[in-house]
Amino acid sequence: MSEFTEAIAWDGVEATAIVFLIHPEGQKVEPSVPAALTQPKKIRFFALEEDENERILGDRVCSEYSFVYDDVPSDVDGVIRGVLQDALDGGAQVAWAAFEGSFSFDHLLTSDIAEQVYAVADSSGVHLAIDDEVRSSADWTDRVTRLGTSVTG
Repeated sequence: MSEFTEAIAWDGVEATAIVFLIHPEGQKVEPSVPAALTQPKKIRFFALEEDENERILGDRVCSEYSFVYDDVPSDVDGVIRGVLQDALDGGAQVAWAAFEGSFSFDHLLTSDIAEQVYAVADSSGVHLAIDDEVRSSADWTDRVTRLGTSVTG
């Protein structure tokens, strides 16, 4: 079993792909899994709120969507790619998928959490790092941190 598989099925009961979106405040972005791919049994939404005194997103907000499955879908690469592309098409400026417990406004797409991020998306496209070796590479860390810098300035 890969680190990726263990991490998204960490509770031993379900597999959860967690997607984060940065989008304009007041704009609703609801990404979904393309119809041809394995559908989740449920989708959970969370509005992630910044401390009013330490806002780094300006007039943008961050939302989290958790796509819950009984097991890791066999087409997980397509699911992640499809969800992130749908988020961009729906108005997200940036989207990424990461492991449970990786999110913090203090460490938003920084080098110290890059190995916990398994996909990123922006105007340049969707980039996956499902493979454990890819996710632990310097190139991946650079990609994640460049995206983080574009978000936080």
